[in-house]
Amino acid sequence: MHDFTAMYDAVPPGSVDLADHGTYSARFGSTDDENLTSVKVILALALAEALAIAATERFLVPADVATKRMSLANLIVAVPVAVLLSSTAIHATYHSAPYELTRAFIHTESGWFFFRCYCSHNIVQLGLDLADDHPFTAKIPMLLHHTLSIYAYTIGLRSSQLFFFGTSYGVCETTNVFLNILLLSKAEGPFGERVAKALGPLQTVNGLLLWVSFFVFRVLLFPWVLYTCYRDWTRMGASTMTNAEAFPQMRVGTEGYARITLWEQSQAVGCGLFLWVLSCWWFYKLTLGVIKTLRGDGEQVTANGFGETKLNQGGGEGGDGKKKA
Repeated sequence: MHDFTAMYDAVPPGSVDLADHGTYSARFGSTDDENLTSVKVILALALAEALAIAATERFLVPADVATKRMSLANLIVAVPVAVLLSSTAIHATYHSAPYELTRAFIHTESGWFFFRCYCSHNIVQLGLDLADDHPFTAKIPMLLHHTLSIYAYTIGLRSSQLFFFGTSYGVCETTNVFLNILLLSKAEGPFGERVAKALGPLQTVNGLLLWVSFFVFRVLLFPWVLYTCYRDWTRMGASTMTNAEAFPQMRVGTEGYARITLWEQSQAVGCGLFLWVLSCWWFYKLTLGVIKTLRGDGEQVTANGFGETKLNQGGGEGGDGKKKA
């Protein structure tokens, strides 16, 4: 049980009374200094990832990879980035999940880092997708995903509220660890062959973990978060809230919850619905690939955001930029 006590004297009566406690903190809105810090951190992280991709393309991508070198470098860097994002999202979600109040107002250092790192990652991916030579219509889903993610998480950083829902959605980054490894092993040419040979039987294990993680951390996760949204926001400030007895020292009333605007609630629900529909489509395509593989049809399907695709020297789709049937 965490002992939250008065955080500071400037809290309006009847709204909320919380404290910094260990990794926890709570406040209404970010200060100008915090907003400036967030901008600086986001830009610094984006620059660091961009430089890492450029260095990987220059020094780690083999010389026998003649095309799509930057895309391949991006995939290599994306593996540790996905591990970082998913681990911080899981940590932040776990520690802010217990009660309505913690889900609404509490955030952790890992949550702050995840929000900022996720914004920077999407900025880099947005730039790479715009520069990619695939048809623009094929890139629309991911361009929309990156743009909405940047917008939603910067709003969250500014309001310092609803961090739980942002980090809960971020747990889906777990699937990208296995997806990026799969795409690297399926790269056409010597590079993909070397990765597949190095993985050996672990390639099958990775594929299984991709399918299971997609089902758990996307297909099941988003409906659970959306249900939590509905359950919490229909009980805002009510005496029936489960945190009422657990934290009797908290003065939480309707004034405090009124600070969570209808726009913020709609944004959280809208993003969750969009991600769930997109993930269900990707999961359908991924499952088709599993079925084809089990039947020995010789075709495999990956869920890199464009449906049935193969990676050609790090290109994300077929070498001609067209989807594989």
